[in-house]
Amino acid sequence: MLNEVREFQTVGQQIVNDLPTVNSYNDCELRYKLMKEENLEYLGACYNNDKVEILDALTDQLYIVLGTIVSHGMQDIIEKAFNEVHASNMSKLDNNGKPIINGLNGVLDNTRPIGKVLKSNNFFEPDLKQLINN
Repeated sequence: MLNEVREFQTVGQQIVNDLPTVNSYNDCELRYKLMKEENLEYLGACYNNDKVEILDALTDQLYIVLGTIVSHGMQDIIEKAFNEVHASNMSKLDNNGKPIINGLNGVLDNTRPIGKVLKSNNFFEPDLKQLINN
């Protein structure tokens, strides 16, 4: 998928980087606006109970995220980053291997969305800096 999106980015005269890069504010703002537009389309499709439009919005979101990865030159490290974040997310589970869900389990943090999995005492931050520095 990353190679196909890279191909589109190239022929579409969009930014492609080979090494981790911070792009200009305008380029970052464009990527943000593209993501925001698809998030709103997703929400509308959910409200309309439209599975086809949900799939369309999800696919467009994925395409934009992959394009953003390519524009920042992070295609060679994104899988390792994902695995690091996954391990960190799994460390949110409590000592019994259960999630602490906001609004359930006797936990309520009004600063977080209801239904969000909260951090337990086992939580550790993902070490993404190691991927950028290598």
